[in-house]
Amino acid sequence: MYVCDGTFYEVAAYIQGFAAAMTESPFGGENRFAFNEYVTLACGFPAKLAWPFVLKKATQTDEDAIAKLHTLLTAYIEAVDGNRVAQLLSTERMNGSVRDAEPQVICWRLFSRALHRGDQIEIEKHALQRDDIQILWSSSYPADLIPKMDEIAESYSIPVLFVSDDGMLSRVMTPDFGEIELEMLDGSWKIDPSPIIRQRIYANTKT
Repeated sequence: MYVCDGTFYEVAAYIQGFAAAMTESPFGGENRFAFNEYVTLACGFPAKLAWPFVLKKATQTDEDAIAKLHTLLTAYIEAVDGNRVAQLLSTERMNGSVRDAEPQVICWRLFSRALHRGDQIEIEKHALQRDDIQILWSSSYPADLIPKMDEIAESYSIPVLFVSDDGMLSRVMTPDFGEIELEMLDGSWKIDPSPIIRQRIYANTKT
């Protein structure tokens, strides 16, 4: 059963229901995984997220979301008909590499690597000062796991969701911490680590 949040989610629910019933359709059966990856990549989001959530986040209104869904559905169905799905996904992955050059994304990736290592200097370099920030460098992953953690983190797309009109505030979507805010300070983007600090504090209370 679907709980609809307006017109777009009604359309998304219909398409998902159709895909579940019509497994031979271009976006049903095994094809649904490739379709989900295509939509998420095209919107610059991590592929592990569900496409209705991604389209809702990537657009301002239901009308925009439905229009974008129509465009993506059409392109995907044409790719399936022409046996070009692999090529379509490859193109979107290349586009994702270009999006990764955005300074907010670079800032997040450097901060993420510093988190894996518990590197105080690098964390403070890329983060705003907040209460209890020291918890972010109080521990690190085992040395033999850090390269794998870096590899996993680098494999995810990090979309820029928002940039303020004055260019001083921004927001990115991360796979592990959800939406993260950034602030321009002295000409460089800085991560607001508040939600990560809260998560670490909560985790420590459970151990």
